[in-house]
Amino acid sequence: MLLRFLIISCIGIISWQEAFTQSIAVLKDEADLFFSVGRYNDALNNYLKVQKEKPNKLDIKYKLGLCYMELGNIQNAEQYLLFVANQKGSDIESWFYLGRLNHLKGQFQKAITYYKRYIKLADVEIRKRKEAKHYIRQCAAAREIKYYDEQAIVENLGVVINGPYDDYAPIMSPGRENTIYFSSIRQGNAGGLRDQEGLEDDYLGTYNSDIYSSQLVNGEWTSIRPFDNLINSSRHDEIVGFSDDATVLYYYKGYHPIRDGAIFTDTIRASEEVVFPNEFKSPVKLKRGDQTPFFFNDSIIIFSAKREKGYGGLDLYVIQKLNGGFWTRPQNLGPEINTPYDEKCPFLTKNGRTLFFSSNSNKSMGGFDIFKTTFVDQAQEWSEPQNLGMPVNSPGDDLSFSVSQDGLKTYFTSNRMGGLGGFDIYAGYFKTVQSGQLSLSNPVSFHLVKDGMSTVATPIHSNTNSTSSHSTSSSSSSDPSDMAKEKVKLKHIFYEGDNVITPANINELNKIAELAVKYPQMKVEVSGHTDDTDPEKFRLYFSYLRAEKAAKFLQQNGMLEENIVIKGYGSVYPLAKNKSLDGSPSKMGKKLNKRIEFRFLNLESVPVDLVIEKPDVNDRIKEYKRSFYESSLKGLSYKVQVAAMKNMYDSNIIVKYNDPMVEKDPKKNILRYTVGLFRTYSSAQRLRDELRKAGVTRAYIVPFIDGVRMDVTQAEVHAEKYYDLRNYIIGN
Repeated sequence: MLLRFLIISCIGIISWQEAFTQSIAVLKDEADLFFSVGRYNDALNNYLKVQKEKPNKLDIKYKLGLCYMELGNIQNAEQYLLFVANQKGSDIESWFYLGRLNHLKGQFQKAITYYKRYIKLADVEIRKRKEAKHYIRQCAAAREIKYYDEQAIVENLGVVINGPYDDYAPIMSPGRENTIYFSSIRQGNAGGLRDQEGLEDDYLGTYNSDIYSSQLVNGEWTSIRPFDNLINSSRHDEIVGFSDDATVLYYYKGYHPIRDGAIFTDTIRASEEVVFPNEFKSPVKLKRGDQTPFFFNDSIIIFSAKREKGYGGLDLYVIQKLNGGFWTRPQNLGPEINTPYDEKCPFLTKNGRTLFFSSNSNKSMGGFDIFKTTFVDQAQEWSEPQNLGMPVNSPGDDLSFSVSQDGLKTYFTSNRMGGLGGFDIYAGYFKTVQSGQLSLSNPVSFHLVKDGMSTVATPIHSNTNSTSSHSTSSSSSSDPSDMAKEKVKLKHIFYEGDNVITPANINELNKIAELAVKYPQMKVEVSGHTDDTDPEKFRLYFSYLRAEKAAKFLQQNGMLEENIVIKGYGSVYPLAKNKSLDGSPSKMGKKLNKRIEFRFLNLESVPVDLVIEKPDVNDRIKEYKRSFYESSLKGLSYKVQVAAMKNMYDSNIIVKYNDPMVEKDPKKNILRYTVGLFRTYSSAQRLRDELRKAGVTRAYIVPFIDGVRMDVTQAEVHAEKYYDLRNYIIGN
């Protein structure tokens, strides 16, 4: 009886062990399937369960490293891959992916070391060995590119636009100001979960892309809106472009990545409802591998293709529709642009002479970078393409670059580190206007220029906005007590371009940092000012970013973040005139206006006799707006807040209204934008009401005491001294 019980027990244990082993195998097989279709989060969860039971399996740790890498968790990815790479008998591709990780992080020398280790171990015929050599050349280029002058300020458009998967191909509407259209792969898209053949698959399927739109209202993006189901379908639907008058939409429909689809056209009404979808007929054949067509002037297409007699990889070509509906043969744009690698995503400016495109050549810092070239009519050739540098480009793939009609903004796609998942859409704010968008030429496009033909440029529009402002800036306080105080002299600092942390400026910043460490209760306001060089709409934000660089230096050298107030004032409070009497730029005026000022907010609690030495300004070029603002700040004043967000407030309000300011809220890590400067609540109330009628529904009044922002509770404390604050308290 006992023997029988033992036999049955052993059989049960063996059966349980077999079932357990089978369940682990099923989990791994399922994880491998998820991994193969790009569902890395699902794959990761399964691999983690397998690792818990099989902690010594190197292939699981390797796959975990790859999953973390795809999901953007670089720290965990590097930890797993580095462990696997150093084990005997492990997959040598761990070294390759360690190289990619550090390449994407911008650790270029470290990436080169890992790539070389992989090349040494890999067989000659392995494809990734060739890739590693190419990446080494890109890392070498990146070490120089990262020192290029920054051409724009770049920001992720945030969670309203971007999701955890791919959001890409942003197109600015030619007919609707502040509207973008883009393609997105996200949960809830039309057609549900599909396999690569387009069949329903709720188990291993993924969502195909749909087309969405969003509007910029009062500086904030509205909730995205999908196109109707006549366009968005169970297949991949990707926006390609618009006709010049914005009445015709071009879009791709097919089963990506097989690219068995085609380009369609739709007549689009104001409601974005489709009327008559038709297939677009042209020499651009997506089924044959042609890519990224760009529609210019309703009759010209620039596209990417791999054709015979090309230069290798994908090249850029141009075609034109002639009278009678016939198309010209594709014309290769030549060796000045095309390389043995891939060139795609062209964008031609309105004057038909400036071309932006993406390339993964040796001159890229990693993956695809965005380049700019200009066609010279007299020479009938392109200038050498210039890499746009950081932060427009990154070690990831930077694609689908386009420029706004006013030449001040760009939207593009990137899968760089720090995004929200997959490809995200980014905005760039140029420091100098892209003049190619401001005029038309004759002939309209580069490929039509003939021998002896001259170019006639006709302005489309011009930047005629002028900054109207009055007033103000901050005052330094002194405590004339008889106490023995430490005497400290400081100067405001000046910058050139975005170079704030210079040797001369470090000397002043170190003085402040030393005081902050010695007196941790001390608070300082760091405010940025600029000249009239930057585009007017962006000056406020750019001045803030330069002040932020100085503030970060102070933090890195011991000053507490909560003791620093960062503000940007743009160009509205200059110390000197930006132009001479004859209208030419004033070098001294511009130098004096590109500055960062410091104001200490609570010196009464600090035993320091602080003197801020102000620069001498010649009376011939002196401006008085700065002095007027300084006097206006004393005591009680009011401003009207128009927005609070993490990024730039992209609205004409900061140009239209006087005394704009941006100030960081350190507690919420957001930027607060205000306009106006008033002595009485009733005056501020009139501006607030005007703004609300203009659509800025969130506009509200903010009081300041000696330039320091107050909330309602703080205002109540000061109401006895400043009687007008009672009106503010009653109104709130």
